[in-house]
Amino acid sequence: MDVFLIAPDGTRVELFTDVGGLGDNFTDTILDDEAPQPITGGSAPFTGSFRPEGKLSDLIGKDTHGTWTLEVTDDSLLSSGTLNSWSLIVNVVDTLYYAECATDAEFTTVVADSGWIADKSYTFPYLVPSQQDLFAGLDPGAPHWYRVKARPLETWFHTSQADFQTDTVTAAEVKTEGDVSLIGGGLGPQVNVIQNPGFELDGGWGGASNDLILAIFGVGIWTGLWTSDGIWAGGVVFDQAFTFQRGTYGYLVQRDIDWTGVGTLVFDYCSYNGPQMRSQVLIGDQEIWSHTHTNEWRAVHNDIAVDVSGITGRKDLKLRVEVITSGSNAAVLWDKLRTYGPGGYGSPGSIVSTPIGLSEGDTWDVLGFNATIPAGAALTVDVLPASGSDPVAGYANLLNGADLSGLGEGNIRLRANLSTSNTAVTPVLHEWKVGYTDAARQSAWSNVESSVAAP
Repeated sequence: MDVFLIAPDGTRVELFTDVGGLGDNFTDTILDDEAPQPITGGSAPFTGSFRPEGKLSDLIGKDTHGTWTLEVTDDSLLSSGTLNSWSLIVNVVDTLYYAECATDAEFTTVVADSGWIADKSYTFPYLVPSQQDLFAGLDPGAPHWYRVKARPLETWFHTSQADFQTDTVTAAEVKTEGDVSLIGGGLGPQVNVIQNPGFELDGGWGGASNDLILAIFGVGIWTGLWTSDGIWAGGVVFDQAFTFQRGTYGYLVQRDIDWTGVGTLVFDYCSYNGPQMRSQVLIGDQEIWSHTHTNEWRAVHNDIAVDVSGITGRKDLKLRVEVITSGSNAAVLWDKLRTYGPGGYGSPGSIVSTPIGLSEGDTWDVLGFNATIPAGAALTVDVLPASGSDPVAGYANLLNGADLSGLGEGNIRLRANLSTSNTAVTPVLHEWKVGYTDAARQSAWSNVESSVAAP
């Protein structure tokens, strides 16, 4: 059997392929990423929980609304079978509960309610300060009636580099696994713009060239070449076995960067051997830095800072090399491109999520984030509309657990604001999430329970 699960947005997850063999039936088979045994290690009738061959975790953050498809194929000519039933077990992030208290069994006179809460137990007085003593003051000599209902709270998670806009350079860095911090915060390698998939290789050079390589590479790929942080570098490499001629030999480029509000561009640079060569950093068509070298043997220049505060708007960033004297065996490399705000390091940095949209009938619920915030650092979140940079009115500088239930925007983006007064530390955003719910999917009221009047 070959079986795939297809989400409403078309995401395909391989549950298993070529599983079954000579045995009969799949009976009460559950596919679960956290199951102890892989499905390929089971045998018919595969009763119990098994890990699928693909990852169901690829569906985290997907909208559960819409048509889900189970695609089943029997690629054996020796037998046939019947799909009797299947179901999708969706683990929602949380469940909200609502409790009411009334003086009559028909609940015509409700004297107290909890509102929608995430707690599965309700103490008196209630432990949340804003709702403390909600049920206090009830007449102890009179009977009261109670009932509860529930509704699911579902959530989008943003946890990977792909969840952030990649066309904006700010004083914040995003790691591949999703952590966001201020650049230069001392908690790991600084941002390397070259590593961003948006950095392109442009071979539009003039003149004759032999074995020219426009390269983005990690340590170990080019033996003996340099990276200042041991992670990534990019540049132009000429093979020592060939002679290259004069001319402009193209560039690395990252398109459409918004430079508004950026104060300083900082990078590390290495010129490696070779005849006379000229390197340039350009924003749009404006040269902001250049260096000419002749036979410099691995000349490393760290932390080159260039003032770009006078540049605004969206422009390309280009790293370009020109050969002035023909020769062989040379390289020009850049590493650790990073930007600071107008105040240098310690000025606020920000990162913006990709758009998040609601399905019809849903409402926003709670904003949450998991972050490390050392003393002297701060992290807040703004809710932005689908376009523009101004927060939605009333939804700026939000803290963890902020209520979004009154938010009328159907499509939003999140902006994390990171700042620190201590340059030795940085706030780190590990994960953020936006809860949403559909009140129409709430349960019916529970059975009614009544108190007994005191004697």
